[in-house]
Amino acid sequence: MTRKIPLLDYLGHLSGRRAPSGARWAGIDLGSRSLKIMALDTQTGTRRVQHLIQELPAGPAEHVDRVGWLQSALQELQAPTVYLAVGGPEVVVRRVLMPPMPRRELHEAVKWEMKDHLSVPIEQADLALQIVGTVWDRDVKKHDVLVAAAPRTTVQAAVSAAERSGVRVGGVAPDATALWAAVAATVPEARQGSVAVVDLGAARTVMVVAQAGTVHLARTLPLGSAAVTEALVGVVSSERGDITIDHGRAEAITRQYGIVAESAEGKTEDGMPLSQVAALMRPVLERLLTEVSRVRDFYQMQAADAGITKVYLCGAGATVPGLASYFSEGLGVTVELFNPLARLAPAASAGVDAAPGPRLAVAAGLALEHGQGLNFLAVPAAHEGLAVVPWRPAALALAGLLFAAWLALEASALWAGWQTRRAARAWDALAPSFQATADVVAECTRLEGCTQRLSRFVDAQPLWEGLWKEIAALTPEAIELTSLVVEPGGDDGYAPLVLRLQGQAGAEESGISEFLDALSDSPFLQRVELVSSEMRTGSGSGTTFEMLGRLE
Repeated sequence: MTRKIPLLDYLGHLSGRRAPSGARWAGIDLGSRSLKIMALDTQTGTRRVQHLIQELPAGPAEHVDRVGWLQSALQELQAPTVYLAVGGPEVVVRRVLMPPMPRRELHEAVKWEMKDHLSVPIEQADLALQIVGTVWDRDVKKHDVLVAAAPRTTVQAAVSAAERSGVRVGGVAPDATALWAAVAATVPEARQGSVAVVDLGAARTVMVVAQAGTVHLARTLPLGSAAVTEALVGVVSSERGDITIDHGRAEAITRQYGIVAESAEGKTEDGMPLSQVAALMRPVLERLLTEVSRVRDFYQMQAADAGITKVYLCGAGATVPGLASYFSEGLGVTVELFNPLARLAPAASAGVDAAPGPRLAVAAGLALEHGQGLNFLAVPAAHEGLAVVPWRPAALALAGLLFAAWLALEASALWAGWQTRRAARAWDALAPSFQATADVVAECTRLEGCTQRLSRFVDAQPLWEGLWKEIAALTPEAIELTSLVVEPGGDDGYAPLVLRLQGQAGAEESGISEFLDALSDSPFLQRVELVSSEMRTGSGSGTTFEMLGRLE
């Protein structure tokens, strides 16, 4: 896919410059049932919040044209650059340990770690990685790397939808890391210990577990808040007869009564007993709680720590009455409703309705990170096949840059020529003295090398008298030594030295092994080994052998 970005923005991105104070960041969460947009204006350290939630028509997500809805929504916010999130079971986030290596090589090596986790071949996936720390693994220093992978078609589809709406895409991040970015930036205490963020969307649930401020585990659960509502849809028997509950009425019951206890008394406005509402909801809620508990248990087994101490609940289903209490009771931990709107500079956001805040967690994280975290469009991978537009301003800007560069090169060449001539005159004056000094240094180096070799040779000489006495004392009576030779064993011909022993033993070979063990324990020798042994027959029966030992 060819991405279109202004030339000056591209050059600024390549140079590593960030936008100045007062820039506007906009994050877009392309959900299955709605579009959530969060825009932040940073001025003098204060964030001014703008947000928009656009509900999409009912029906399969692939049949809904998001471009028109997104285009009308972005016209209200006037954000030229946006940041997107992609999610789903095919988007994978993992922590891997890798040896230290250059970033380009690291990007290639990580592919081997991720290829078994993807539903598509690794060649058809986009990767994003971030080194979060350094650890020691079995006495080996390694990088702790946070890696995300997504099918390239998924990333391209999100970018294409936004660019057809008339905006530039500055980055695409996994929804899991964007979710954690919103919590980490607005809840300082969440960066301590182990906490979880559960984003209960309409079609799926994203769960992120963070440890000491960094993402440790991220999973997408194929169950969302819509399943709770769908459980109520159908024909229900009551005292008034059969009641047909359609999707709209099921949503109204969920919003009004929330998570109903099994022992609840009373009826809905339609005459449906609340206990029956609870009975219909319970299987879906228990399945959702089981999925979340499995992720928590897997984390505790993997991390081997005290476990999750707090859960932050957000998403479309987070505001269902009683859901936070249900999760808290089922998980045995504190569950808090996370509302980024209530935490982003409340004084500057006076008059902003904070009620939809839990649905904006992913969009808020995208705006807060603005491409500085995991980014599938990161340089250099993001800018392969760039088309620079608009071409006329870009061409003028490029011509100006080239002319300025030519002037700078001409000035640099004149300055360099003058400096070169000045240095040449100085060198002509110093060359004789420099050459004489270099000759003296070379001679000193040569003499120092000779001295060191002589010192190593002297140090390598063993105590010969003690060595011969030691060998005589260790030689068994059944063994007769025929040759003792000391020869150089090192690469330089001086040290260390090697002792070569040859001899013969009687018919029993046990004497040879005892002699070998005795020599191995001697303080004069190390690495003693039996080079050869040969058994002779006839009148001169016995065993000849040869041993080799390195002199200490």
